[in-house]
Amino acid sequence: MRTILTTLGAAIVVSFLSLVSPVKAGPVFPATLNIKCVDRATAQAQLQAFDEAPVGLGIIHDDQIVFELWLSPDSSTWTFTMTDGKGITCAVGNGKDWISLTPTSKKDPISFL
Repeated sequence: MRTILTTLGAAIVVSFLSLVSPVKAGPVFPATLNIKCVDRATAQAQLQAFDEAPVGLGIIHDDQIVFELWLSPDSSTWTFTMTDGKGITCAVGNGKDWISLTPTSKKDPISFL
């Protein structure tokens, strides 16, 4: 399972990097992800309409890509986004019933499913 998630994560990052590369052929995401990209202001408005707010972020690729986790107050919905240096935000995943884990947890995250 970890290999699948790592491979999928690598595919998402590589595909997203094509969004910010000088030669723009367009993103190539697995069809099952149904990636939607819009300008950042539109993405923020859409996520706020679902009562989601950013609760965490990570920066990669020489500060050119920001990954964010948006979460509703009761953790009933979540969205994972990435934004490029030009302000284009893509929703790379969303779902329901987010479970937060602590760094000291010894339990396998998949065991919560």
